[in-house]
Amino acid sequence: MALLSAQPYQYAGRSVDILMFDDFRERGDTLVTQALVLPGQRGAVIAGIEKLAQRFVIELLTEQGSVLGDPTRGCPFMTDANRNRWNSQQDVNSSFNLSLVLIQSRMVQDQLPTDPPDERLRSATLTEIIFTRDRVAITIEIQSVAGTDRVVLLPLRTTLR
Repeated sequence: MALLSAQPYQYAGRSVDILMFDDFRERGDTLVTQALVLPGQRGAVIAGIEKLAQRFVIELLTEQGSVLGDPTRGCPFMTDANRNRWNSQQDVNSSFNLSLVLIQSRMVQDQLPTDPPDERLRSATLTEIIFTRDRVAITIEIQSVAGTDRVVLLPLRTTLR
């Protein structure tokens, strides 16, 4: 059974998201499972910086035009990866920075006046890019308006030229 990542009173009066990347740990490298509910469990909810980080990752991994009914949702980041446009760290960095402008705009557009500061994006910085034979691993530091941050490591499968 999945548990809340904090005490119930910490969720009082807040909106929550369903946890999509289970087995996440705050520190260290962790292999996560993308699933809303794992077998034998009931799922989990998140709020705060975890919610912000998850929202950012979802936007980054959504190809622009792939959401039915919302052709403006998403960004070119994964399109660039899938079309083999990443041949260097500079290519990945440029793709990320272009996508970041769209993601920031979308996240501000989706914000509600009642959203707490730890669920509002201040910045996202691509801090590391590692190329392997069939993957590009990127590390992103996501910071909220409240000053809280999370580091997210994403190993992305790609075909490098």
